[in-house]
Amino acid sequence: MLDTCYNLSGRKDVLLPEIVLHFGDGADVRLNGKRVVWGNDASRLCLAFAGNSKSTMNPELTIIGNRQQVSLTVLYDIRGRRIGFGGNGCSK
Repeated sequence: MLDTCYNLSGRKDVLLPEIVLHFGDGADVRLNGKRVVWGNDASRLCLAFAGNSKSTMNPELTIIGNRQQVSLTVLYDIRGRRIGFGGNGCSK
């Protein structure tokens, strides 16, 4: 499922990319560090994102996984049909 992976064995001070999720009305969620990659060791570190399967999902649907939600407060306003994001969530 995770198809963009790197072998970082023997590398030091690797800089991980910052990824920004842009939402309507100008809302942005900035992801960095452990919220961007997945892996058990430096021999295989993968971007923690997967594409939608157009055959089984709505191509306009986006799923934000638990890896991206680490340390992120998510507020669901069901009545107002809105979602809000904040950066003061749990640290684990």
